Amino acid sequence: MRLPRTTKILGYEVSIRYKAKLGTIKDPSFGEYDPNTKTIYLVKGMQINRKKEVFIHEYLHAVQDVGCIKISHHGIELMSICMLQLLNDKKIKLWGG
Repeated sequence: MRLPRTTKILGYEVSIRYKAKLGTIKDPSFGEYDPNTKTIYLVKGMQINRKKEVFIHEYLHAVQDVGCIKISHHGIELMSICMLQLLNDKKIKLWGG
């Protein structure tokens, strides 16, 4: 799955970048959203389904930020799982892959 380098959320441009690793040794992460730079970071080399799951999760954090809405982390997790299931069940492809 090849993601674009940028996407728009409510008119704001959000960058998508890759890093070798995120988080700490004790608390590693596969993705994160930086509200200061409006950037979604993903760890390089993830399997396709994991990459979809992490991207959707971080995208929802970006929506939360630019939309100034409050969603619990648990709520983001549930919505991410539901959106991934919809994409997989209906065989919807994100950006051609």
